[in-house]
Amino acid sequence: MGKRLLAVLLILSAVFCLASCGQSSVTAAENEFKLRIDVETTDTFEGLHWKYYVEGECIGESYILANQGKNITKKDTLVITFIPEILPDGYDLKDLGIEFFVIPKDTNVDRSITDVDVITKDEIACNGKVYISGEYGTVLDMKMTGELDVGYSILPSAD
Repeated sequence: MGKRLLAVLLILSAVFCLASCGQSSVTAAENEFKLRIDVETTDTFEGLHWKYYVEGECIGESYILANQGKNITKKDTLVITFIPEILPDGYDLKDLGIEFFVIPKDTNVDRSITDVDVITKDEIACNGKVYISGEYGTVLDMKMTGELDVGYSILPSAD
């Protein structure tokens, strides 16, 4: 039952993220920590998959897909929301590890399936695990750069 509840929460989190694509102003409620990812790659892609780690252990994963018939493009903004229910009890978002993967355009995605392994089988790894320090009620700005032939990178913004 616990795994099913976690899966539902992750899917809901991804749905909220998808609804946030393209927004330039992002705010977080006091029980949310958000990653705002500005897409600056010239490539278009179907979606983004991520795994998140606490103390080096992968504790969850989720994904965002573009609206059917569209792709995610330069100047889009992706938003990932972390809520206490998907993290270990009492975890304070310090040293949260996140690993990103791009789901390429023209990937045949069956949108009726919610199995992350099926949806992300053709993904491309980004720059590896990124460690961030977050706090509920805040938004961390990140940038996605690179291209398919040289590799993608998603890192906290220097601005």
